[in-house]
Amino acid sequence: MPKAPTSPYVSGDSWTDAIMALHERGEVEPLAANLGAMAEAAPQVARQFHDLARLLRLLHAGWRPPAAPKPSRGKPGGPWWRWQDPNYVAAWWAEAQINNLKRETSKQKISASKREQIIGESVAKINSWHFAKTRKAKADRVREILRTAKKHRL
Repeated sequence: MPKAPTSPYVSGDSWTDAIMALHERGEVEPLAANLGAMAEAAPQVARQFHDLARLLRLLHAGWRPPAAPKPSRGKPGGPWWRWQDPNYVAAWWAEAQINNLKRETSKQKISASKREQIIGESVAKINSWHFAKTRKAKADRVREILRTAKKHRL
């Protein structure tokens, strides 16, 4: 349940109200929605605004405390633990690249070969990062994560 506002401050400006919601109540969605609206208003920098909103949601997931471990095997116990698994990070990266490609080409779907190429590139990129030196991401696990519901991803 969201916290009650600590101050009755409402400016009427959506950007200021979104910043205050993030600061006072920890709500990230008003700010992400505001960035999405800015992306619609300025198509020349739309991708940057969408990436900034995605990064904001990603950082917010890292700020949250970890959830209690789930009894089911193979699923990390919450957003924070998923960030420590290279497979989930590679799936997040691949999903972002796929969405960018769909947005750039104005298509709802991309070909299976292009999807596989993006997944392979994202796995290679994540495996080159320092945190993935001991445990490598695998393309088949990333595909499996991408097929699950979005609430189980990052």
